Amino acid sequence: MNETQEGGVTPGGTSGAAPTPPPEPDAPEPDAPEPDTVVSGVPAPLTPSPHVVDRVIKNHVMAAVAAGVVPVPGVDLAAAVGIQIALIRRLSALHGRPFSQNAGKAVVTALTGGAAGVGSGRLAASALKLIPGVGWGVGFVTVPVMNGAATYAVGKVVDRHYREGGALLDLSADAVRDTYAEAVRAGKDLSRRALDTLRRKKKGPTAEDEAGSAA
Repeated sequence: MNETQEGGVTPGGTSGAAPTPPPEPDAPEPDAPEPDTVVSGVPAPLTPSPHVVDRVIKNHVMAAVAAGVVPVPGVDLAAAVGIQIALIRRLSALHGRPFSQNAGKAVVTALTGGAAGVGSGRLAASALKLIPGVGWGVGFVTVPVMNGAATYAVGKVVDRHYREGGALLDLSADAVRDTYAEAVRAGKDLSRRALDTLRRKKKGPTAEDEAGSAA
């Protein structure tokens, strides 16, 4: 008899048939994106907390109000534009949306160019800084408030546009004109308070402030 027969046992005690290898585990889908990752260079949209967005907008409003106090006409407005573009960049990051400097500048120009008289009004108020006396005083009050109001409105419009699923490149100034004008009105109140806070910091604590802290 042969040492090995069909269906028999080899001298080592193993079956004559080769053992069946265990099944390979299922390989992961190579093209399945992970959640909240970047696909094709486009960030996944995010939904930031309104509280966080409000704080970011208010911080930039404060900066724009401070820029409005700069005594050189034109420089105050240019500084505000830079702050507004920086605000759009920050909101784009919070919402996970693409941003470009040119697109941000185009949005600021379209929104603040003349809506609710903000564009022409800020230019005129800035020019008043060249006039000593009353004109000088008006310029140093009006420009900071209008800078802050425009910054507040830009932030509110861009945040709302992102929450509605829009992108920076498809934001139409005409479509949000009423929203922008309403936000400017709300932004003026916030900017006046910011200007008062800035003045108090420059002057130092008043007698009323000291009395209040003592109490």
